[in-house]
Amino acid sequence: MPAFTRPTAKQALAWVCAALMAIILVCLPFTSLPALGQLSSGAMVAPLAAIPLALLVVAWLIPYLLRRGRLPRESVPLVVFLFACIAVSAGALFLNVIYIKNKTMLPTEICAFIPLIIGLCFYFAVAAWPTDDRTLQKMLQAIHIGGALTVGFALLQAVFVTFFHNQYPHLFTQVRDLLVIQRWGVIAGSRITGLTYEPSWFDHQLNMLYLPLWLAASYQRTSAFRWRVLRLSFENILLGLGLVAFFLSWPRIGAIALLLMLVFLLVKILYIIYQKVVLFITRRWITRPESLGWARLLAGTGMLVVLAGFCVAFVGLYFELGSRRDFRLTLVTQATLTSDDVKIISRLDENSLLYVANRLAFMERAAYWVTGWHIFNDYPITGVGIGNAGFFFFPRMPAIAWASPEVNLLVNASTDLPNIKSFWVRLLAETGIIGFALFVSWYFLLWRSARAARRSRSPVIQVIALAGQLALVAFLVEGFSIDSFALPYLWVIAGLISASGAIIRRKVD
Repeated sequence: MPAFTRPTAKQALAWVCAALMAIILVCLPFTSLPALGQLSSGAMVAPLAAIPLALLVVAWLIPYLLRRGRLPRESVPLVVFLFACIAVSAGALFLNVIYIKNKTMLPTEICAFIPLIIGLCFYFAVAAWPTDDRTLQKMLQAIHIGGALTVGFALLQAVFVTFFHNQYPHLFTQVRDLLVIQRWGVIAGSRITGLTYEPSWFDHQLNMLYLPLWLAASYQRTSAFRWRVLRLSFENILLGLGLVAFFLSWPRIGAIALLLMLVFLLVKILYIIYQKVVLFITRRWITRPESLGWARLLAGTGMLVVLAGFCVAFVGLYFELGSRRDFRLTLVTQATLTSDDVKIISRLDENSLLYVANRLAFMERAAYWVTGWHIFNDYPITGVGIGNAGFFFFPRMPAIAWASPEVNLLVNASTDLPNIKSFWVRLLAETGIIGFALFVSWYFLLWRSARAARRSRSPVIQVIALAGQLALVAFLVEGFSIDSFALPYLWVIAGLISASGAIIRRKVD
């Protein structure tokens, strides 16, 4: 029997850091831990994973960077974006502003930078940690386990919502109150929230991390695990259950994001079919080369019809079923347009947007977007600084918003500054065209890296690359649903894309 060898301090630290990374990835579904929220002055975005992340940053990431550890090249625009945010926020201190709700600009900026720093730490840790395919596979395993936790919790919640009319057992209520901050209105509602603060956050985490990975693994017919159940991989099972949980939360913006991901995948499948159909037709019936164009036109038209039919069927079925559970979806299915309605909508201006939003019960959110756009119009180059949009909010809010009870509550009862409720509009309003351009350049670089990684021979990297493309497509829409930097899902999938690109380049070098 071999003698026990005590690990060195370096080995022990490596094991601890690996355990911390696994805990971070498993804990990603927990977005609003009550204990952490209380420590951060009642913040709703209080991810449980931030606790082990802080330990990992101190124990590994900072020493790694001090030893001149290399970050993937995809992170360069993001680093420049961070410095640009600091610069424009410092310059915003000299703007002429009226302070409201007993808030001042410098403390507000400091508080706003904390979520951004948390998000960047998620990205840099995930991007720099893996050095090979095996490490990436272990990371995916941890992510899938976390996804199974949130989907399982959501489906258990769905049982009580559907069959017991929101009457939860005492034990379930205790566990939920320990793990998640939720308003009473959310708890009493009929939409599924999983381990998040509200349904839109649940849809966001599924769209930005879990569903892209499960869709990609199912499309590639590979898995991070070896075992199968009736020839189904863990990702296949989670994809089916995750879609059920997703639809039981009945999102609107999230549903559009999911549709974009499915259309992206369907286009890839149809293109493969298109090539095979053209090849089949040309070999069987076409003898003249000039007829090849007609074969391509015929096959392409068929593919477009299939794609359009899928979109119409998805939208129609989703809103038809969802209208039975959510009155907001009923407003879409039962909407009737008069000639006056058509005239208003055809103007394609902000009044048209607000008119449609009011008809479809999302006027407040649209009003916040319009307000953020007005702030950007007044400060287009540098914006008003991170976290400062609330100081410029009320004078630029459209008139229709003042008729909303939600807005009046925000003005008269809430002690918090208003926010824009859109990541993209917030970037424009608070960082101007400078910050927006830097962030978009990073986004575009991630897309190119993911597209290049699709050619890798590694099944793990292929899955991450395709999942990254799906998530980036989804965030084009999801960016209008959330505006927090601290939600980790974009940062994690971006970190995986960057790490995959770095591993590929390391193999080539």
